[in-house]
Amino acid sequence: MSAKGSACRRALPPAATRTLWRDFCGRGAGQGFEQRLADFAGARLAFTYASWAGALYDILRNLARHRPDAKEVILPRYACGTFVFATESAGLTPVYYDIDVSLLSCVDGIEEQITQNTLAVIAVNNVGVFSDLAAIAALCKRNEIHMVEDATYTLGGSYQRKSPAGSVGDAAILNFSEGKAIPVGGGAALINHPSLAQSYQRVPFDTSTISRRDRLRAYMDGMLYKMGTSRLGYSAYWTLKQLRGGTGTDSEGRMTFEVARRAEFEESKFCAAWVRGKETRAFAYLGRIRSEKQHRCSIARTYETKLGRRPDLFLLPSQGQEEHDCHWLRFPVVSRQELSSDLHHLYRFGITRLYGPGSPLRDERYPGSANLYDRLFTLPTHHGLDETRALEVARLVEQALDRGAACHG
Repeated sequence: MSAKGSACRRALPPAATRTLWRDFCGRGAGQGFEQRLADFAGARLAFTYASWAGALYDILRNLARHRPDAKEVILPRYACGTFVFATESAGLTPVYYDIDVSLLSCVDGIEEQITQNTLAVIAVNNVGVFSDLAAIAALCKRNEIHMVEDATYTLGGSYQRKSPAGSVGDAAILNFSEGKAIPVGGGAALINHPSLAQSYQRVPFDTSTISRRDRLRAYMDGMLYKMGTSRLGYSAYWTLKQLRGGTGTDSEGRMTFEVARRAEFEESKFCAAWVRGKETRAFAYLGRIRSEKQHRCSIARTYETKLGRRPDLFLLPSQGQEEHDCHWLRFPVVSRQELSSDLHHLYRFGITRLYGPGSPLRDERYPGSANLYDRLFTLPTHHGLDETRALEVARLVEQALDRGAACHG
C-alpha cells in the first residue's frame, strides 16, 4: 500500500506538544516559573532565556570565570550545530568525541580528549536516549572538570529511575523551541553544583526593549503553534506550502513550520529577556509533561511491537534504555541499510531525520557519528497519533524499507 493509499492521509508534524485553549488564559506569575522548573528538575536554580543557545553560552561563560585558563569544551560529534555556536560565542574551543549506533557516549573516547585545557564535557541525551551520565560525571570529577547535561529530550524522565533529567550534571541546558516538551521558544539553564549556584552571574538583560508588541507576538506565536500542530492545521499548512510551489521542508526534508524557533539563535538575543507572555503556557506545558510522556511512551511501545523484529532496524528505545524512565519526544530508529528515497519522501507523515548527512558536523573521522547522520531517522509520538495511526506510520516505514531492499538486491 502506498503512502497515498494509506489511511494515514493527513500530514503529521515530526514532533509537537499538545496545546489547549485554556493555556492562554491567566497571567504569568513573575519569576514563579523558574522556581517551579527548578523544583521539577531537582535543580538548585533555573534561569530562562530568550535563546537556548544563549542559556548554554551563559553556563559556559560562568564556568570559565572559575578557570580562565581552560578553553576547551568536549562535545559529541553527532549533535546540533548550535552547541558549537554557543561554545565559540563564549570564547571557547569545541573538541569532539565519537558516539556509536546506540547514541551512547564512549567514556574512553571522552577521556582521550581531556587535557589540562579542558573546561567541561557536554553530555547530550540525543532524542531521549540517556547518555552514560554516571560514568561521565565520575570521569569529570576525577579530572576536576565540569559536566553539562543536555536534558532537552529527557525532561520529565529520570536517569536510572531516580535522578530527574537535568539534575545529574553540574549544570544542564533545556531547549524550548518547537517540537520540545515546553515549546514556547528560548530555553533554560539548570544549575546544580553548589559553588556554581552561589557564584552564578546571569548575563544582564535589556528589559527596556520588551514592548507590548513583543508580548502580543509571544501570544500570537502560541496561537499559531496550537493551530499549526493540530491534525487539521498541519495538513492545511502542508497543502498551502505545496500550492505555493514549495515542499514545505528544509534541506534535510523536515517541515519548516517553526514559529517558536524563529530568530532565537542570533548573538543579539543572548541579552534579550524572556518575554513573560510565554509564562502562562510554560506553566501549562510543565504541568502536563508527565501525562504527555505517558502518551508518547504508549506510541513508542506500538512502534517497538510492530518494528522490533525487523533485522534491518535498530530501535534505540529497546537498546539499554530500560533502566531509565525515558521521555520519547520522537522515536529514534537506525537503519542497518542505506535509507531509500522512498523513506525520504515520508516526511509528510512525520518520518524525518534528526540531523541529515549535510550537517557541517558530519566527519568521516568519527565513523559512529557519521553513520548516524546517514541512517538515523525518527517517528512521531505526539498527540496527533493514536495506536491505529502509529501502526500506519510503522507500516509506511516497512514498505519503504522493503522497496529499498528490493532495489539494492
